[in-house]
Amino acid sequence: MKPSFLPVPKVFIQGEGKFHLHDGLNVFVNKAKVQDHVIDLFGFIWRNFKVNLKITAIRDRDFKEEYESGFFLFITGEDALPDSFPGILTSALARCQGEGYILQIQGQSLLICSHTTRGFYNGVISLQQSSEVFTVVKNAGNNKTEIIIPVMDIQDHPDLDLRAVHIDLKRQMHSLEYLKDYIRMLARFKINAVVWEWEDKFPFKHRPEIKHPLAFNAQETTELIELCRAHGIEAIPLVQTYGHLEFVLKKEQYAHLKENKKATYDPYHTLDICALHDETMKLIADMIADMVSYHHRSRYIHVGGDEVYTIGTCEKCKAFVEAHGNGDAIRGKSKLYIMHVNRVIQIVKGFGKIPLIWHDYLLKYPACIDELDKDVVIVYWMYGKDKSPADFAGDIAFFKQKGFKVLVASSVNSDFQYAIPNYDVRLQNIHDLNKASLQDPAGNVGALATNWACCRAPMETSIPAVLFFADASWNVRDVSYSRSVPREFAPRLLRRLFSIPDEDLKKHERAIDLLIDGSTRPTTTTDLHRVDEVLGEAIDAWTLLVGDARASLGVAENIMHGLMLQRLKVHLFLLIRHVEALFDLDHPPRMTDLDALHSGMKTLAGEFASAKVKTRALFGKVMYDEEVADEIDIRFTKPSAYLESLRSFIANLHGQMSGLESQLEKHAPVFRGVKDHGDLVAFSREHDAMLGAIRGFLQGHSPLPLVDSLERYLVALEGAMQRMPVEITESCSSLVQSVRQVHDAMDSFLVEVARCAMDLAFLGRF
Repeated sequence: MKPSFLPVPKVFIQGEGKFHLHDGLNVFVNKAKVQDHVIDLFGFIWRNFKVNLKITAIRDRDFKEEYESGFFLFITGEDALPDSFPGILTSALARCQGEGYILQIQGQSLLICSHTTRGFYNGVISLQQSSEVFTVVKNAGNNKTEIIIPVMDIQDHPDLDLRAVHIDLKRQMHSLEYLKDYIRMLARFKINAVVWEWEDKFPFKHRPEIKHPLAFNAQETTELIELCRAHGIEAIPLVQTYGHLEFVLKKEQYAHLKENKKATYDPYHTLDICALHDETMKLIADMIADMVSYHHRSRYIHVGGDEVYTIGTCEKCKAFVEAHGNGDAIRGKSKLYIMHVNRVIQIVKGFGKIPLIWHDYLLKYPACIDELDKDVVIVYWMYGKDKSPADFAGDIAFFKQKGFKVLVASSVNSDFQYAIPNYDVRLQNIHDLNKASLQDPAGNVGALATNWACCRAPMETSIPAVLFFADASWNVRDVSYSRSVPREFAPRLLRRLFSIPDEDLKKHERAIDLLIDGSTRPTTTTDLHRVDEVLGEAIDAWTLLVGDARASLGVAENIMHGLMLQRLKVHLFLLIRHVEALFDLDHPPRMTDLDALHSGMKTLAGEFASAKVKTRALFGKVMYDEEVADEIDIRFTKPSAYLESLRSFIANLHGQMSGLESQLEKHAPVFRGVKDHGDLVAFSREHDAMLGAIRGFLQGHSPLPLVDSLERYLVALEGAMQRMPVEITESCSSLVQSVRQVHDAMDSFLVEVARCAMDLAFLGRF
């Protein structure tokens, strides 16, 4: 049996023979720097196999010249390293590159080596992943446990050096313990960096008033960063320095720094800082200094810089744009943007760090890009699949030709679907952007997978995409994207993430395909009935997976729940379209139709209530209570209120029509008694026709008179009233009011239904 690796090693050779691992062997390590990773390995072996290994010796001084070139762990039955070992190590290290490693298991020894500590840890991870082919026996002589490991030789290295995942804390604040588990999970799949977008959840010292009530304290922040270090993950801070500074500028004491002084805080819109205000750079320098004090080991600081929507709008900045643009506002804004960013870059470089910056405003305002400090790394972010890898490669080449290094950023969650990311877009986006980055490898820094909390899909629902990113960044495939790419990945995901055994893989082979199909965003032209069918199949598949998963059960449950929420949206949209069709002018509904509609609405309201309870329970396991409350409000308040308004209208319609029938019946004799006006006699017949229509509807054998019928009757009634005797006119005012009330209620109801039917985003994203 061959181990299932994620990511897949470049070279894997399974040989003949077995290595017996037990606690009587000697473990040699040459550098104290890798002790954390060795301890991680020993803990794994103890938890899973109950074999207790210990380091025999750390050989920092012996064979110094050979040992200085890399890191190793060597397990053998010998009491000392053999004389041949320096040559073995030198030969093995010669096959390593970058964060690559050698894992060599022979009949009498086990070797992990690399030029870097992170590469060494990658070898440890591969050994752990190969444990699914280990067997455990009791030694007949001493009755001690031994692990039987097949002989193998792995030579491996990543295609992209930096493989970073973004953690965004601006929304959906997850608990400290959850984030720790998330970091450990990332490390298991050879992710080597996390970009922390702390926003106001950071323990700012210079500006403590910025902190959110849920902000991590100093100890918690240190624990997260140190956990990253212990798992070979570089903790890179992201601090906003131009746009997206609403978490600061919403506060009264900083409102005067807004670029648009009239802008007010809205959690769904950004606030930009004025680049030319005297206090701006001091604020930015303070925030960067605080970040550096915790992230002192990171090589990088990400300074944001994207989506500065109001650039050049305050009086001071507007004058700057005009003065430096010479009539060209685009050039003037480019000059302002580059000037501000260069100042920020100098602060970052002053701390000995390499600045990262989003690319979008450098392409939007490129006129002065040659003035941008060349030490900054451009983070090229593109989240769709509407561009080809060649288009991506063209943009990337533009920055490289200007002398910049580039980090490509795809996304595992940027769809604003709330329930679940759009996997159809996410997986292709990752594949295509990574492929584009290798069209010209020179100047590549690596890849970043962003995960935007404002898009509201919980982190758990994006984890399969995160692991696809880990796989696709280690081995960048130079093939066109098709469904065969995720289908090849799916069995390894099932085995490595959910611990589905080989014999059950066939049963779950469609789970990823159905996740891709089921998470695609519906549009106004989508066949919603077909989407509903696919979602039903996807939910069934993931329900089955939840039952069989031996690990990461929370991930499977959240994905299943996300698909259920997605289906709930589809059910609401189907209901809206059904109502729209039901109230068609040519085929108005009968009472039985409305009774069935009301019953369907009650059922859907029950589904919403049940989903709300389930959402609260699932989110409550990993998020703080305040964040859970926000999520519940955003997801359920508006659609539930809308559904209740529809249900209420239908429920009240019988009573309203009954009341109108009474009014019409009351006035029928009055109108029939008017015999000296021919046109009033004609209106009397129209009045009787309306009475008959409403009575027929209430009795169930006629369709509902719709707005146009009520409108025609009102026009006729008001015209007739002008020719009636005063005493009759006065008695008709209550009738007009009754008809108008039903007319207006029905009209508002149909307008809201039509708005939703035309635009599925009318109810907001939920």
